[in-house]
Amino acid sequence: INAINDNYDITEFVLTGGEPFANLDEAKRLISVMKKKCFINTTLPLTENINDVIDYINSEKKIQGVNISRHIGFDFKGVADIDVINRIKKPIRINTVINKNFSFD
Repeated sequence: INAINDNYDITEFVLTGGEPFANLDEAKRLISVMKKKCFINTTLPLTENINDVIDYINSEKKIQGVNISRHIGFDFKGVADIDVINRIKKPIRINTVINKNFSFD
């Protein structure tokens, strides 16, 4: 993190995983030492601390946006639904992989 902080050619961090919010305290610790904007790649699992995760995303100024993975064929059990996602006040991008079985329905 310090090497990236000191490198002027690198303009941002992307925190990805595994699942970055699997350990919210560790994610907070990592982001706290970042001196550049940060984006989060997540499936946004529905954990018992989902409210804390959403509050942190909304309040941490370094977090500039959230990329949420929702791939075709993905088992959507245990991940945030649109009502939870809509509580995020930062820009959101949904990442998906489209395969030959893709249907607009």
